[in-house]
Amino acid sequence: MGTVVYREDVDWKRAGDDSDLTVGTVDSIQFTAEVGNCGRTQPWKQFWPPKSGSTMLKMLKAQEPEVLTCRFDISRPFHRPWRRWTAPAQVEEVNCTLEVAKHPSTSISSKPELASPTFSDTIAARDGLDRQLERLGLPAVTPNSFNHLAPLPLYQREKPYKCQLPEKLFKEHKMHNLVATNHPVSINDISGHEDIFSLAVSGFEFAKCPIEVAEWSDERVSDTYLPNLVEWLKERLGCQDVFCYAYNFRHHSAGLQDDQVEHKFESKLPFFRAHCDATEATCRARLQVYFPDYIDEIMKDRVRFINIWRPISPAPVEDCPLAMCDFRTVDREDLVPMDIVYPHFVDEAYEVKHNPSHRWFYKKGMQQEDVIIFKLFDSLTSEATGWYTETRASEIY
Repeated sequence: MGTVVYREDVDWKRAGDDSDLTVGTVDSIQFTAEVGNCGRTQPWKQFWPPKSGSTMLKMLKAQEPEVLTCRFDISRPFHRPWRRWTAPAQVEEVNCTLEVAKHPSTSISSKPELASPTFSDTIAARDGLDRQLERLGLPAVTPNSFNHLAPLPLYQREKPYKCQLPEKLFKEHKMHNLVATNHPVSINDISGHEDIFSLAVSGFEFAKCPIEVAEWSDERVSDTYLPNLVEWLKERLGCQDVFCYAYNFRHHSAGLQDDQVEHKFESKLPFFRAHCDATEATCRARLQVYFPDYIDEIMKDRVRFINIWRPISPAPVEDCPLAMCDFRTVDREDLVPMDIVYPHFVDEAYEVKHNPSHRWFYKKGMQQEDVIIFKLFDSLTSEATGWYTETRASEIY
């Protein structure tokens, strides 16, 4: 049976590894950090949390006091005030105006802590997948841009990071040190062959999930959609408990959406860079956050962190489909841990470096009942997890 902890995208997170828990209090700020530095510097620590009596602290108190009072509240798991502060930065990142390396080095080294012993350069598994793809003759497209983390020597000295802080108040500080690099990548359309992928082997799978939501809003999601999805997941995955810790709407323009089909919600922009939203350490730490009184009991059984992605438009998807990378084609060295700094905690995710061995897949024209299920973590270490990116429709269709 076991437990599934899932999200409809991702947001509230907290990360941890073998380092000690550190809680720093600066005036009214309570800041929790459990991420390791992987032997590298973490530049954001130079300015966050701000020092007591500093000009920055005084400015925050006067202009953005909510930054100083952020706390995780289990009764409001979907409360994410930093969206308002980071909307302009989203536009910058999605449009890839962050620095793009023209001639990236290949000397970066990273050693993420991953549980699965099968996560290695298994030539036989990759060759088997390629033979299967050759037999199927799947149509493929090559987008004009497909961004990965640039393999720069910088990341031997600094851990990649980005901050979810009010950028207007931090103009003297870098809110991220991310450098992207673009490579030609072939993405295979799996339409009609969805059953060749599974959570256990590829780290993702495609499914049909009925939907009964006439109007998309935060209220309808909480009251109707999520409870129905919980029951669907229990049946599909054969699990005892399902807990949703976050959901997101994504739209080609961020902000409040109120369109012709009566959708009313606060949306995020698509994310056009290969990534994984959570490291293994992050997922284990989330269990401590959400189930502090039951963690020992929960970990006696199987635990999976699951993402579910679906379109909500009544028309087939022709804009920003989600591309998935098969678990069997990713090496440990392709993944670089990255800090995501929130006002009150620091999360950890994976940036992904380009590797010609990667095999990418999407489903053209997904409709409302189509979903992609993919794993971030599985305590059953013999199974796969997933990596993904969104792709600009204008470069696929």
